[in-house]
Amino acid sequence: MGGSPLGYVALAQLQGTQVPRVNPSRFSMGEYDQLNEQMLREPDNRKQTALSRQMSQLAQIYMPLIPHVAEVDNTFVHPWVSGFYPHDFPSYWKYLDIDLAKQQRGQTAVARGSK
Repeated sequence: MGGSPLGYVALAQLQGTQVPRVNPSRFSMGEYDQLNEQMLREPDNRKQTALSRQMSQLAQIYMPLIPHVAEVDNTFVHPWVSGFYPHDFPSYWKYLDIDLAKQQRGQTAVARGSK
C-alpha cells in the first residue's frame, strides 16, 4: 500500500466513519478518529508522524484486524520506461514515458547477444 510515509492508507481504514468494505472490523474509537483528523490537518511533518504513531499504537493495542494473508506482487519494467511506480490503480500507464534512444540501445544489445 505504498504511497505515504505516514501509513495513511493503512491507518485510514480504521477510521470509524469508513464503510464496512474499507473497515471490515467496524472499528470505531473517538480518540483514534480525533488523532486522524488532527493528522490530516497538521502541516508539520514531524507532528503528523507523531500523530500517526499514536494512531498505530492504538491500533496495536486494540488489534481490530489481524492480517493473515499477504499479497506478493512482482513487477518487471524495461530500463527504457521512466516514471513507473507500482500502483493499485489501473490507469498508471498514462503517466509513463519511454526513452526511445535507450530502448533502441537495449534492443540492439539483445540482438547482438542472441547471434
